[in-house]
Amino acid sequence: MPNYRIPNNANDDANGMWKMNAVQRAREGSEWPDPFVPALTRTQHYLRRATYGSYYPNGAIAEGTTSSFGGLPNNYLQYTHSGSAGYWVGNNDCDAIVITAGDASYSPAQLWEINGFTLGVSTSWSPQTGLGGYVYVGIFQGNSLLDADRLYLHLYSSFTIYGNYLGYRGGYMYEIPAIASTGDILPVLQPNTTYTLAVGMKYGYYQALYEIDSSYAITSDSFTTAQGRTFDYSFTDVSSFNGNSLYGFNTNNGTWIGGAAAGQLVGIGVKTH
Repeated sequence: MPNYRIPNNANDDANGMWKMNAVQRAREGSEWPDPFVPALTRTQHYLRRATYGSYYPNGAIAEGTTSSFGGLPNNYLQYTHSGSAGYWVGNNDCDAIVITAGDASYSPAQLWEINGFTLGVSTSWSPQTGLGGYVYVGIFQGNSLLDADRLYLHLYSSFTIYGNYLGYRGGYMYEIPAIASTGDILPVLQPNTTYTLAVGMKYGYYQALYEIDSSYAITSDSFTTAQGRTFDYSFTDVSSFNGNSLYGFNTNNGTWIGGAAAGQLVGIGVKTH
């Protein structure tokens, strides 16, 4: 069999003009380097967990691109709500959901990040401040809240529950920082792989927040990214809240993908391509 090999610098084959048949030999020997494929830039989008409710006049959360995390009213996403309040409760109560997203068939792979979450706004007109040091956000591998499966954990040094003083019974999207208070780096997630997003309240605090109307809750959806790809996503309930009381991830605060209580996390901020 011919000695097919890629030209190399060891005998000066790769420098200057290649010798006769060098290109052909490299290709026939399957040693030709893969063509360079530039990485795609991930752009900001978000996932929704509820469809539009026709009785609500100010619009629904649509799929796809959202605003930057620029403060009110940019992050004040309006959404279908129950008309009654879903309490956000402290003492290790947690709102969490399992997400599977992306398409592994794309090349380059459809990588993604979770970089934001939405809580409903307070039923009060006044914002609730002074929650710094109480609120954790975590990202976990698989359907899990166990510390062994933790990819990312951040404790907010300041945190505000916004009131509905703009007149919207909506939700506010909070940014998940690239570098956590723990030093964790926001993970880049694989397509068609399951992850859990959790927001935990470590200490006792009670505040009525508007929540998703379970009759409009959805378990899966898709949108077209800024790069023209289809991004599919689906939600699953967390199988067990036997997780980490150190970070407020111990008890389900009432976030489910269906049934009587769809709860919080109405929107999930993601970056993908």
